[in-house]
Amino acid sequence: MKEELVQLVRDFSCAHKEKSRVIHGIKFEMMATFGSLVEIDSAAVERFRLALLESNQSRLLKEIFTIDIRFTISPEAAGIIKGEKLSTGLLAIFPGGSCEAEGAEPGDEGKVTAPIMVQCRLGL
Repeated sequence: MKEELVQLVRDFSCAHKEKSRVIHGIKFEMMATFGSLVEIDSAAVERFRLALLESNQSRLLKEIFTIDIRFTISPEAAGIIKGEKLSTGLLAIFPGGSCEAEGAEPGDEGKVTAPIMVQCRLGL
């Protein structure tokens, strides 16, 4: 039934807010919020950057790219941390090598998220 309601909202609704659509009925209205995840392939970005350099187009680098320094936890981090004498506060905030978003499955990056449906009874 949920899939049918989502399709009705897609087919017959009007824009509500960014990424949200609403359909109005006599007694109820339904709103669906559609989301998506975007993933940037850092290896492809680096290949493109190097190709620009090789083709003498380095003047574009400052216009196209921003510098984004990221730190990730290495797979060996948990073992290293166990061997160190760290304060309770530091141990409490150590992510334990798990940097996945809660509820996310490996390979979910770049997929469209499921719509969220809200049903409201109108005051009639």
